[in-house]
Amino acid sequence: MVAGADIHIVAGDLETLAASLDGVRGRIAALDVSAPLEPVGAAMPGSLSSGRAGSAVSRLESQGRVVGGRYGAVGEGARALVSAHQANDESVAQGAESVGASAASVGQWARSRGLM
Repeated sequence: MVAGADIHIVAGDLETLAASLDGVRGRIAALDVSAPLEPVGAAMPGSLSSGRAGSAVSRLESQGRVVGGRYGAVGEGARALVSAHQANDESVAQGAESVGASAASVGQWARSRGLM
């Protein structure tokens, strides 16, 4: 992406992004990292490898929660942007109407400038 480049967001993009991030977070949360490493501990109980496999599972699960949380936070941020945009849009439309502009003319003006 080029610095200063215009970003054009189509209606529904941020909602789609938030839903997609929720899906990624859910798939990360559903990962079972212990199943592939359980045989290591069972094959050599009490061994150094067994202990390290258990530690690896704990670290992987912890990091999965961290990464999943980050995806969740970005999704929440996208939803907050949608809410802010809708509130701003309503405020501008109400302000324009109060000075005599119709919603249709405001919409036409915004579309002509690529704002909608």
